[in-house]
Amino acid sequence: MDQDQATMTNRVIGAMQSPHVDVICHLTARLLERRAPVMMDIEAIFEAAVLTGTVLEINCSPDRLDLKADHVRRAAQLGVIFAISTDSHRTHQFDNLRFGVQTAIRGWVEKKHVLNALTFDELRCFLNLPKPDRYRFIKSRA
Repeated sequence: MDQDQATMTNRVIGAMQSPHVDVICHLTARLLERRAPVMMDIEAIFEAAVLTGTVLEINCSPDRLDLKADHVRRAAQLGVIFAISTDSHRTHQFDNLRFGVQTAIRGWVEKKHVLNALTFDELRCFLNLPKPDRYRFIKSRA
């Protein structure tokens, strides 16, 4: 986490280019009031997410809230697909889902760009597509 911005950016984009990586979680690795976000070219990361069909997590944990709403807004403008994750380690933490939903709302994310909002059949279809075709699939949904 102490790597320079270019190295971290290249690491994340390299992971996105793998056909075995569907979702990037804890993108900036921040822990509120404990650890600053990792420095990376966030715009390049968002562009790579769209090009590679890689989903980005909106983390609902009150300790993380990673991505921030302004990052989510920019990513949404570019067409990034999101997964809203509670990061639950205990059942009561499922209640944290509201924080991620609120972040998505503040980021102007449309329902069609949220992986969790897909039907089971849509999700199966999405995951069976080659990653670069996933953006087109999401964009084609009404």
